[in-house]
Amino acid sequence: MSRSSRPAFPSFAAIFGGGKLTYILLAILFAFLLIIYSQFDPSQSRLAPKCLFHLLTGLDCPGCGAQRMAYALMHADLRAAWNANAFLMLSIPLLALGVWADLRPGPVRRFVYARLTIPIYIITMILWTIGRNIFD
Repeated sequence: MSRSSRPAFPSFAAIFGGGKLTYILLAILFAFLLIIYSQFDPSQSRLAPKCLFHLLTGLDCPGCGAQRMAYALMHADLRAAWNANAFLMLSIPLLALGVWADLRPGPVRRFVYARLTIPIYIITMILWTIGRNIFD
């Protein structure tokens, strides 16, 4: 593979050490978390982890509301999920596309790992985080 056709960023599986086994282990962890979060409302439970950034600054980080969003999605409450963390909710399809791109090389993989895809996503996330703290 020539240097110019190589993806700008390593794949998710490459970062975490590899291939389909990585995804199997992550799927097991994800299923475990789904079971936990389907039973316990993170906004009502004292056991749910709290955001250290929010506790220290009073501001919402990009991940603030992710637990509430996951709980709301598991209970088919799209409005509550959107209100908890709209950016993360919109990121779910992109995350799924990234997993699919890791498992199936081709044009989708080249798009997901293109030089500008991840920086554009990060810049958008930063702008959204600033906006949610200013306008919320």
